[in-house]
Amino acid sequence: MNPSEFSPKAFTGIKSPLCPLKPRRKHKKSGFTLIEMLVVIAIIALLAAIIFPSVSASMRRSKTTVGLSNLRQIGQAFQNYATENQGRFPFEIGIAGAADRRTWHVAIAPYLDEFSLEDLNARIGQRPVGVFACPNSTNRTRSGNYADYGMNIYVNGSETEQEGRQRTVFQITNPERVILAGDSTDCNRPLRPGSVDGLLDRRQGRNEDSANILYVDGRVATERVDPLWLEVTGNRQQQHPWGWPGWRPL
Repeated sequence: MNPSEFSPKAFTGIKSPLCPLKPRRKHKKSGFTLIEMLVVIAIIALLAAIIFPSVSASMRRSKTTVGLSNLRQIGQAFQNYATENQGRFPFEIGIAGAADRRTWHVAIAPYLDEFSLEDLNARIGQRPVGVFACPNSTNRTRSGNYADYGMNIYVNGSETEQEGRQRTVFQITNPERVILAGDSTDCNRPLRPGSVDGLLDRRQGRNEDSANILYVDGRVATERVDPLWLEVTGNRQQQHPWGWPGWRPL
């Protein structure tokens, strides 16, 4: 036999029974098993449990900040009113029988942008408008109760009861420690230190145990309600933060 006949090329294409060809591997279809899917769902649920409370708390803090800004603007309106009225603050409520009862909202409205008695009356039964609305509240207005905030009656209460005499900022001892206004329950116009919690609404804070407060000097802060109420015993008229030493009826 010619040696060239034994060339490797001569055996090309010949299948040997001793060396069978390996079958091609079939590729498995990619996808999640049931266990893998359950693990993914568990991880998503865990992340949601961690993230959602943080987002909710962040949103509440943001709304609280807006509420503080509103009270700061209201405080500036109170100061502007006092400046034009020899240091006097408005009454919490005016003379009975008057056309508008001259609530404190109406008294300071001219010092706030685009506010009038008509604007306030138009919102009765609805949410308050503008700086009178606290983002953390869902309360609705009533006649004469136009805001999510109330005014401390120990600063100035009823015009009828005080016989038309108004306290001035100069008569208030330590104004930085005396409440002028704050978050009120159910859009109540007054804050009454003789009522539970002084009618302060616990709608701020992580545990909803706090209220936004405006002090006579214009300072604003988020304060826990219990120290403002439960921890003040005896005659509140003579004690901060509701009254002050030397307070007396007019």
